[in-house]
Amino acid sequence: MKTKNTENKKMLLAYKIIRGLSILLIILSSFTIAQDISEGIPFYVKSSIFGMMIGLLLFSSSSLNIKRLEAGRQGKMISDERSRHVAERSGFLAFLLLIIMLLVSGIVNIMFNLNLSYTITVYVILTVSVLFWILFIYYLDKKGVR
Repeated sequence: MKTKNTENKKMLLAYKIIRGLSILLIILSSFTIAQDISEGIPFYVKSSIFGMMIGLLLFSSSSLNIKRLEAGRQGKMISDERSRHVAERSGFLAFLLLIIMLLVSGIVNIMFNLNLSYTITVYVILTVSVLFWILFIYYLDKKGVR
């Protein structure tokens, strides 16, 4: 019992360190994006948006793991069947939104001959889809899933 408690404390400390480093990565990436924009370089050219996305991913995963470990120390259970169903449903909706946005951007590009660069378009659409995935989780968690 005591070894599991010390192991949980070590994991909790490691996740807190990862969360702090992810905040640092987000801040540095946002400065890089702001510097690129002020110099007139589009922010997606140097792929500084990639650092921002990695930082947000690390921050969200470490925060969820910290919440899970702290709830486990108190004897509570976080992940029940309803929350898993909400995550599955929101992931499905975000993936469906991603496919629809890619299809619509391709059709609009063909119809109006916009000559879109798909490397840039995919970054933007993926970022929007991840943000909508987070919003879908929040919305479905508050509303409830049928």
